[in-house]
Amino acid sequence: MNTIARSGTKGSRGHCIGRFCCCTIMITLFFIISIILALLLWARPPNVIVGSVGPSSTANEVQLESDGVQLNLAINITVNNPNYFSVSFSSVKADIYYPVNNTYIGGGNLSDVTFPSHTNKTVTFPFSVAYTTTMPSSAEILADLATQCGLTGGTKSDITIDYDITLGLRVLFFTVSPTVSSSASFLCPLSSSDLSVR
Repeated sequence: MNTIARSGTKGSRGHCIGRFCCCTIMITLFFIISIILALLLWARPPNVIVGSVGPSSTANEVQLESDGVQLNLAINITVNNPNYFSVSFSSVKADIYYPVNNTYIGGGNLSDVTFPSHTNKTVTFPFSVAYTTTMPSSAEILADLATQCGLTGGTKSDITIDYDITLGLRVLFFTVSPTVSSSASFLCPLSSSDLSVR
């Protein structure tokens, strides 16, 4: 009888410890989820202002290549972060397309960008676009560039490019990667000599 009683007592203690551990884990998970939800409810999206496209400050704006031309450009991005915590991007990647047949013409990368809490911060995002004679739709793109750059008798006008920007946004212990798609325009920086020799 004593042996049976002791076995029953051991089993009861094991169940109690199991219930205690289970309850502790559930309460901890509930507490963590509550904190995350509270942060998300109080968080306000940062205000992002995308500036105009201009020449790069680290490289020549127009770079002639053996089979084409490369434009080194930059764009200022201002972020006003109204939150009480910083917003960090592990990476910012841009893919750039020319509107003629949606041809890929270049891109840019930026890594480890942090916008501190309650600040207004501007970062310069460098990117490059390139025209080569071997790229798809090169003849159509060259004709369009010649028109936009005033090489066919008209005046210079803005070149419009389409872009997809993928943001590696750090949220607590996770990274989410939303993609923003839009267009940008800038005055053609090319001269007749840049295109005539190609």
